[in-house]
Amino acid sequence: MNTGWLTQRIELQSATETRNAYGEATAVWATYATVWGGVQPVRGVERVAAQQTQADEETKVIIRYRTDVSVKHRVKHGSRYLSVNAVINPRSSNERLELMCTEDRE
Repeated sequence: MNTGWLTQRIELQSATETRNAYGEATAVWATYATVWGGVQPVRGVERVAAQQTQADEETKVIIRYRTDVSVKHRVKHGSRYLSVNAVINPRSSNERLELMCTEDRE
């Protein structure tokens, strides 16, 4: 694997469920790993929902292979939060992971 493009620091985060003062369940995100990666925009999609235009960008995050990443996690890159929609292990080589992500709208 060419590691020359793994030049950006990204945080992998997982959620834990807690209860607020009203007893409602809320997700609290915590960083469980900080790794080198590459963040690449893949495509942009614009759609109309409820008479409002919404733009989404699909982003690919490439990191070294790990066994602890799933679609239940998210990626923090700078001030952006990206929801992981798919975890791809190209050619099942256990060399790298490609995380297909979309912007997390909080």
